[in-house]
Amino acid sequence: MIRRIEIPHAIRFVLVIAGFFALALVPLHSQADSGRGRGAGVIETDPLAIVLGGASVHAGYSFPSRRISLGISAVAGLNLPAFVINADERNAGVPWQAKINQGAGLWVHYHFIPEANHWFAGLQLFTQELNLSRDDFPGETNRTNLAMVALQFGYRWSPFHRSESLLNRLYIRPWVGAGYQWKIRGTFEPGEVTYSTIIAGDEYHIAGFMPFASVHIGFKLF
Repeated sequence: MIRRIEIPHAIRFVLVIAGFFALALVPLHSQADSGRGRGAGVIETDPLAIVLGGASVHAGYSFPSRRISLGISAVAGLNLPAFVINADERNAGVPWQAKINQGAGLWVHYHFIPEANHWFAGLQLFTQELNLSRDDFPGETNRTNLAMVALQFGYRWSPFHRSESLLNRLYIRPWVGAGYQWKIRGTFEPGEVTYSTIIAGDEYHIAGFMPFASVHIGFKLF
């Protein structure tokens, strides 16, 4: 008897987003090959997402000049740490739990020099579905959507760029950023998610300004 393997919803969501972007890369890369120079496709993951109980994938394409890249991000299943929840001090004192069910966004980066190791800056637009619960009221949940626009600044480091093996495609991308987020109407599952962030009479407050940082591990596909 063949045992059925259940893939968690969060992983399925990330894989679907990555698959759509991979299909979109094919015509972009073909067009670059027929013109001047070649572009480059990359895929990344964020280890912090795994630490927080979720998954993430970030896929991008650099145009032949290697100065501009654009891409898509997908995250799912992340449990927000306490310092993020309490970024708005009005949440303090209430045992909130917040989890990103799923989220997706678009980003564009400007690379200051087209070399293996370089600084970059970028802009990201993101939306995510947030699941809210309270430790003192088990079973009571609420969900809403957030949108964010954020600026990023970081460094792309390719420690093995002189290698003649596939290791020369590997890179590490630490970055910091700051963004503004707000609640929006519209959901991933229409009719099942409300705009409210109130549970048991207490409101979960969304901090507008949000600084953040992470380290992505990436691989150059072509």
